[in-house]
Amino acid sequence: MWIAHGTIKMRQTNDIFIPIPKTRNTHAKIEINGVDVTKRIIESSWVYPATTGIGTFTLILSNAAGQFSDTYSVGQSVKFYADNSDGTTLQFWGRIDYVKDNLGSNGQFLEIEGRHRAYLLTEFLVCYSATNTVTSDILKDIINKLPASYGFTQTNIGTDKYGFGFVQISLIYYILPSDIMF
Repeated sequence: MWIAHGTIKMRQTNDIFIPIPKTRNTHAKIEINGVDVTKRIIESSWVYPATTGIGTFTLILSNAAGQFSDTYSVGQSVKFYADNSDGTTLQFWGRIDYVKDNLGSNGQFLEIEGRHRAYLLTEFLVCYSATNTVTSDILKDIINKLPASYGFTQTNIGTDKYGFGFVQISLIYYILPSDIMF
């Protein structure tokens, strides 16, 4: 207790705000070639860089008695869905690069590794030139030159007109991930 200007003050307190995060009810689903394998997953890791780089994933599946040893192969599609409602929001879409059977003291597992499908854009070189052309038309023309198996679609990204030219440039340096549907 102290006296300030003739007024008696008791101990002064400051309010402290402690945030309590709301409860999350996260649901996730993992598909390989359109088949839900969520219940077979022992461990999974999904890396999708926010700035530069290609995303990667690693899956470890239960493979008792080798029942899935010949089921998955290089090039197959892997999708990871996650959200706080029903697990239907696509978070990652990749392709298998490596499949390995692993038999150890803890059991038999299948290890699957791969990359985000954006890596395909690093392997496709483009020669392109445009004069006074709408951006979305340029992008559509380039995407139409990609093999259909890549599975990319064009979005309408604008009406500004550009003129430019480039020779033998990796497509990923021209197209931003936000410009195409992954």
